[in-house]
Amino acid sequence: HAQRIGAPYVRSFCNLALFRMKGKEIYAVKVREWVSQYGMNSIAELKPYLPFELRLETEYFDLSPEEQTSLFLESVEALAVSKKTEDIQTLLDVMQTGNSINRYALAGVMLRALQ
Repeated sequence: HAQRIGAPYVRSFCNLALFRMKGKEIYAVKVREWVSQYGMNSIAELKPYLPFELRLETEYFDLSPEEQTSLFLESVEALAVSKKTEDIQTLLDVMQTGNSINRYALAGVMLRALQ
């Protein structure tokens, strides 16, 4: 599955679940990496149209734009709730260098999680 296009999202959901269960530090690192990488995209990004032949190969593991956004926001919330310096710094970096459209949503999720 690692070679398929959407498989990284499956791994990202697993990493998030293991991070929330207070797993090893490697899961926190993976969640931080995914948030940093996905933070460059707009959380309201639309899925590009694929021809029918390609859809059959890729849709099994692909997440819809809504699922990607949900994973991103849940990951942001999990990092904020952890209150670890590295996790908060990752979120601040994403707010500063990521897609500017996401800043207000990130700030809102962080404020809610830190209350």
